[in-house]
Amino acid sequence: MKTVYAIQFDICSPSSNTQSTMLETEKIITTWVQRKYKKAWGADVSLEFQDIETSPLPQHAIVTNVQASDDFRYSQLEWTHPDDQDKSMLWKTLLILCADKEKIEISIVVRIESAQFMVKPVTGYIFGRPAIVDDILSSFECNISGETMPTQHIIISNGDNVAQFVNDVLENPNRTLPVVMMSQDVWTNDYFVDPEILQRKLLGYAKVVLIEKYAGFELSGLVGKQLSCYNGAIRVYWAGFNKSSNPYSHQLFLQEKMSEFRSQGSYIETHLFRLLASVASLRYSEGALSKKAMVSFQNKRADEIARIRKELQDNTLGVGEIEKELEKSWDENERQRRELSENRARIQELEIEIATHRENYRNLIEYQETSSLEKQEKAEPAEFDSVLTAVTEADSFFNKRNLIVWDSALESAEKSNFARPKEVFDALKTITELGDKYFETLKTGESMGSWENFFAERGLKYAPTESEMTINLYGNERVHSHQGERKQMLRHITIGGGDRTNCIQIYFEPNEAKQKIEVGYCGMHLSYYNQRT
Repeated sequence: MKTVYAIQFDICSPSSNTQSTMLETEKIITTWVQRKYKKAWGADVSLEFQDIETSPLPQHAIVTNVQASDDFRYSQLEWTHPDDQDKSMLWKTLLILCADKEKIEISIVVRIESAQFMVKPVTGYIFGRPAIVDDILSSFECNISGETMPTQHIIISNGDNVAQFVNDVLENPNRTLPVVMMSQDVWTNDYFVDPEILQRKLLGYAKVVLIEKYAGFELSGLVGKQLSCYNGAIRVYWAGFNKSSNPYSHQLFLQEKMSEFRSQGSYIETHLFRLLASVASLRYSEGALSKKAMVSFQNKRADEIARIRKELQDNTLGVGEIEKELEKSWDENERQRRELSENRARIQELEIEIATHRENYRNLIEYQETSSLEKQEKAEPAEFDSVLTAVTEADSFFNKRNLIVWDSALESAEKSNFARPKEVFDALKTITELGDKYFETLKTGESMGSWENFFAERGLKYAPTESEMTINLYGNERVHSHQGERKQMLRHITIGGGDRTNCIQIYFEPNEAKQKIEVGYCGMHLSYYNQRT
């Protein structure tokens, strides 16, 4: 099972009576389901929020559950149906509504799974935002974490206070939604895509902001060109943005790259929707109000059970009431069994996603343009403020060639105080060049000469291994890790000298099977035999 869409927000009740707004929302949901059955399958379905389970058609299932008390109302709908094109794929939609006396919380999760195991490509796998989201957002004002969910794009015009926008919106520490900014082409004053189309595509997931040409120039002066957005580009400013953010963490799409989408039969707005849906699905968790309501219901149920036990002991409980309580317990057990099964599947899904999260993130920024806005090709940075920045930049620049920077290398780089991080970047570039040459000679069968000479010609001190005594004493320090894999690496470059702190070592090994150079360590000089204490 894979989660493909998730969203959670609060519905603002137009009156102080949240219970009536809750019932109105339930009616909107049942109408949406009935409309889908009529349009897709030509079936009339009777549906309302009660404790019921029904199967309108083969492979279809609708389960509704309602719990209520003086303080809360909790409604849940689980809807399973086959894909319109591929009957072996099942769509599972979960909607949860929860209201107290102050607000209404709604969660919507869409997952897809195979009805049976088979080794067969998934065809026609297309998903978008469920229409129920549009229905609710058009019926009520809604917010997420206290922030109003926008249904219209906004424009930053020439002459507007751009500095205030940066301070109040882009750098707002409480911002939850990303800002997707569209800029004007400096020659035509056009935007690459229709802002209305982009707004509709990203409804509920982002603030869409249009910035006019000269306002874009002012933005560059405030945040720097590497973090700006102008000349027809589109940029995603994630929550947590500030002027010292890494430019590569906030995806930038130039017109050339967006044109490539079109030439391949895709569109930037579709790519952005899938990007945001993927991130939102990973971030989904049960709502705080729903958790609070379930605890309240459980406490209330515990009190009821205690009362029943006492009445049983006193022989004051009738047979009819006993049968009613037994039936209620059976229904409750069945509901909890379903929830447990869903939660186990969700936990397994999250474990898989988290285990591959770093690699997935790199894939998410596959189309990211890392150059300045004036150039089509990215230029290598000339300065770095730390070893970690140099290693991160090298990973971004060279991973599409043959370089893989391991998690342990990033961890060691973060701890390094080496004063010349540019030399670290250059060394990783040289290792990449060696990888290009090495893997090419493996294909051709030619000799590339000694690695010692290759690095010496470039002014780098290289050693293919360690002494036997160093390996015996400190071999465990040369064992590095990445996404659950562990490997001892002995090839290394040493930069600098004087003491262990003022020099840096880079440990790496070629992986012929993957055609990659794996960098396992980049930090302070490791312990060695005969070192001074």
